[in-house]
Amino acid sequence: TIEPAPNTSIDTLPTHREDLSISLCMIVKNESRLIAECLRRASVICNQMVVVDTGSEDETATLAEAAGAEVYHHPWPGHFSAARNISLEYARNDWILILDGDELLEPGTIDQLEERILERADADAIEFEIVNFVSDEARFDQAYFQKQIRLFRREAHHRYEGLIHNQLVDTRTSRPLRSIYRPVRVLHYGYTPAVWGAQNKAARLSMLEKAVAEDPDSLFCRYNLANHLKILGDPGAALSHYQLCFAGDLTQEWVRFSFFSAAFCANEVGRHDLAIEI
Repeated sequence: TIEPAPNTSIDTLPTHREDLSISLCMIVKNESRLIAECLRRASVICNQMVVVDTGSEDETATLAEAAGAEVYHHPWPGHFSAARNISLEYARNDWILILDGDELLEPGTIDQLEERILERADADAIEFEIVNFVSDEARFDQAYFQKQIRLFRREAHHRYEGLIHNQLVDTRTSRPLRSIYRPVRVLHYGYTPAVWGAQNKAARLSMLEKAVAEDPDSLFCRYNLANHLKILGDPGAALSHYQLCFAGDLTQEWVRFSFFSAAFCANEVGRHDLAIEI
């Protein structure tokens, strides 16, 4: 059992925003723990909620329909980006919001989205702040934070790539989307012991290793493999993959984050001089 994080105003949500043209797109499997609350919060800013179920054996689909979502059933394609891109095909609004079934919007930050922000011509996407909880108590002082694109313009050339930890790109250039940041918070419970164990996320290691084997030059694949190894308690193995990411584009936050994570792992294995150097 996991509970929504404290001080997240779960009983009182802002008024539904009619001025925003946003479709929520989700891919889910066995997410009955938080799916109803996830959709309840998303409904404040979304005029359409799309849930692609890839084979749930619990009440996920029923709960999603009861919350007002359009539920579509597709067999798991064996590829997270392929599944994510299937969900995008059902979107009808100008903007697409991405959430997972183990994530909740923090209501107090939703008002950071304004119509004038979405009308800006210099951005195709908006980064949110992701709060990754690592304990079932969902303590902010134990979480780690990152910025990530979660809202983007609905365009045929905006699609996901990558086997497991997918990256949103402009398929015309293979480059990440132009983005701006707004301090909207997404509370992510997927790394908590309760969810990690129930979803058997440790089994994803083989998929990440396969992704690296198929594309050894992809630093983003190595970064996600390193994250997984760190979570599984193998900082030594994670360190070597993080270090390869140092050659990446420093304008990308995941590249900058690789330095912090590498320093942490170096410290964990007793390589203190290396940690300081990094």
